[in-house]
Amino acid sequence: MQHNITEIIESLLRVLPHSSKQLDTVEGSKNQLASDDSVQKWQGLAKWCKIHFMPVGALSGIHSRDKFQRKFQFLYFSNSMIHHLLPPMSSIMSDNAHLFVESTRFILDLTKEKHGDYVRKVVSMAEKTRCKLEGECRPLEDNVVVFTHIPQ
Repeated sequence: MQHNITEIIESLLRVLPHSSKQLDTVEGSKNQLASDDSVQKWQGLAKWCKIHFMPVGALSGIHSRDKFQRKFQFLYFSNSMIHHLLPPMSSIMSDNAHLFVESTRFILDLTKEKHGDYVRKVVSMAEKTRCKLEGECRPLEDNVVVFTHIPQ
């Protein structure tokens, strides 16, 4: 679980509109006291980002609730929860939202062919929610597959 949370944060930092140097200076001189670069980045991220862990049961009806329409800028799906990525989920994503999907890198009993099948399936599901693949996906090397939501 800790690995997944760390990967979420690191993925967010990679797609932020700010450079890591800008994030480091968000808290000014307070960050200069911190010796660990990653601690500084996390503190800068915490200034403007909230992470909500939602229960699995909330996913089935979240798209129909008005208060969640176009509110999410970042979504993360583990590979065991990807079946919840359905076309109606597009309605909760803000314009240019980022979708992160855990790859199959750490599923050891899959063949190379199955890793490829998973990527093709995830890309197809993401496209149905109006999300475009960012770059290329290397399921045996990348921890997450990153998509960007295409505005209507």
